[in-house]
Amino acid sequence: MIRGDLSIQMLVPRIMIITLCSVALNGADLYWEWVYQPAYDAMNQLATALVVKSSTGLDVRTLSGMLGTVEERILRMLLICKTIWEEGGFTSLGLIVAAAILALPFLFVWGIFMAFVLEGVFKLLAITAVAPLLVICAAFQPTRGFATSGTRIVLGGVMTVVFAAVAMGFTLSVLDTFIAKMPIGPDGFKVDISQWVLSKDYWAAFILGFVSVLFHLKAATLAANISGASDGPGAAAAVVAGGMSALAAVKGAGMAVASRGTGFARDAAGAIGRAGRANHDRIWGIKPTGEN
Repeated sequence: MIRGDLSIQMLVPRIMIITLCSVALNGADLYWEWVYQPAYDAMNQLATALVVKSSTGLDVRTLSGMLGTVEERILRMLLICKTIWEEGGFTSLGLIVAAAILALPFLFVWGIFMAFVLEGVFKLLAITAVAPLLVICAAFQPTRGFATSGTRIVLGGVMTVVFAAVAMGFTLSVLDTFIAKMPIGPDGFKVDISQWVLSKDYWAAFILGFVSVLFHLKAATLAANISGASDGPGAAAAVVAGGMSALAAVKGAGMAVASRGTGFARDAAGAIGRAGRANHDRIWGIKPTGEN
C-alpha cells in the first residue's frame, strides 16, 4: 500500500506530461511538423492574404513575394516625391521640403513593416533552436514557465506580423486611391506642381503616411497584449529612431510650409475616412448602394 500524499489524481497527469515530452524529444520532425510548420504557414498565409490579395487581388503565397509587392507600391509613392523634388529644382526650397515631408512617413512604414516580418521569422526560428530544452522544461513544474514564455514569444511574433499586415493592407489600398487621383502621368505632373503641393490631396497622403506609422507601431502592442509576451518596441523603435535625425532636419522648414496648408487638414482626414470605408466594403464584398 502506498502511503503519503501521492494520489492517482496527482500521479496520472504527471506521467502523461512526462510521456508526451519524451515522445516530443524522440525526433526533431515532431516539433517541426506540429509546431514550427503550422505556425509559419499560418503567419505566411494570413499576412500575404491581408497585404497582397486584399489590396491587389494577386495570389501571392510567400513572404518574399509579399515584401516585393510592398516595395513596388511604396516606391511608386517615393517616385512621386522624387518628381516633386526634381520639378521644383534646387531653387525652390518649399517644394524640396514638401517632397521630403511627404516621403518620410512612407519610408518609416516600409522599414517598420520589413522589420516586423523579419523579427517574427527570427523569433520563430530562435525558439525552434532551443525547442528541445523548452520541451524538457515543460515536464517539470519549477521550470515550466520557460516553456510557457517560449510559446508566448512564438505567438507574439506571429501575431505581430499578422497585425502589421492588416495595417499595411489598409495603407496600400488607400494609397492606391490617392495615387489614382493625383494629376501625374508618365511625363510628370499634368498641372503646375505648386498647385498640387499643400492641396487637400497632398495633406491626405501625408496624414495617411503617419496614420500608417501609428497603426504599425500599435501592431506590436496588440500582439504583446494578446500573447502575454513582455516585448519592447524592438526593431520598430530602431527604424523610427534611425529617421528621427532626418525628421529633425526638416522640422523647422516643414512647420513653416505646413502652416500654409493647415486649412486642408480636416478635409484630408475626411478623405482618408471615406477611402477607408470603401476599402472595408471592398474587402468584405459589400457593394455600394444602388449597385447590383
